[in-house]
Amino acid sequence: MLPKYQYSSRLISLLSLSLSVGLILVPRIATAETKEGFNPFSRPPLTVDSLSQLKFDSNDSQTGAGSPGQSAGGATRFAEDLNFTPPADQGAPGESSGGATRGNQGDVCPQDRGLGLTGPKLTAILPDSNQGLTVSSHPTFLVYVPQTSAGEIRFILQDDNNPEQVREIYETILPLPKNLTQTGGLVQIKMPDNLDELQIGTTYTYYATLICSPGDPGGINYDEGFVTRVEVPANIAEVQQNEALSPEQSLWQQAMLYAESGIWMDTVNSLVALMEYEPGNKALENQWMSLLRSDLVNLDEEIATAKIIHLSDQFSDQ
Repeated sequence: MLPKYQYSSRLISLLSLSLSVGLILVPRIATAETKEGFNPFSRPPLTVDSLSQLKFDSNDSQTGAGSPGQSAGGATRFAEDLNFTPPADQGAPGESSGGATRGNQGDVCPQDRGLGLTGPKLTAILPDSNQGLTVSSHPTFLVYVPQTSAGEIRFILQDDNNPEQVREIYETILPLPKNLTQTGGLVQIKMPDNLDELQIGTTYTYYATLICSPGDPGGINYDEGFVTRVEVPANIAEVQQNEALSPEQSLWQQAMLYAESGIWMDTVNSLVALMEYEPGNKALENQWMSLLRSDLVNLDEEIATAKIIHLSDQFSDQ
């Protein structure tokens, strides 16, 4: 056994050697997955679009980490109300297209007419204005698909600001799972990143329609919505760059700020991402229900309680 002074001498030597070769010990970021090329000092902004690339670590001892529905003291962290406030100058473009009623277009598929389906029709998840703001260059759209035996849904995004020269941005056909006949559900449709980005300040129109049978072009049960891309507010950009926040804390703070800024689509997608990470979190479910059932949104309870259904894009970029 070495004398104590020799242990001290050896320890000092090892520390000196470590410093001399630039060995700096950096604590692992507790809530982000370690990835190839990951640099904790240059973390990119955490956005809804980038959330799918992250995994949360609920076993870390970092302050504020752990179950995202609980704070270090056990209190619910998602209890503060979301206050969605549409911009005062935001119009309602849906009112100019023949007074269309959101989520009440057309009929059910012919093969479903004898099933006595009385719930909501295909519905774009938007406020009463029928318009959603987003900061994303390639946003994700949320659509309620009712109980149906339709095999597919068609989605079209276009720039029709010039009626004489409508420009299609994206069109896709997505297969629907068979269990929608019994349940219905909310589906997310992501604009592919390889397409040209949406322009800031431009309003685009999107359409969703059920394809009831093979060869059917769709159109019996449809809905439309409008999306406008805006600049990222400075306060949200600060939250995205704040490395002291865990991913779930960052997403929740962004959701609150998006709501206060009237940026609907990113408010919704932030909440969806958090609910999928923490299924069964009653605080998040209550926030979701309150948002979709609020006076400014006014969606049916059946839509607000529907489950998120992930679709495989077999025909993307058509």
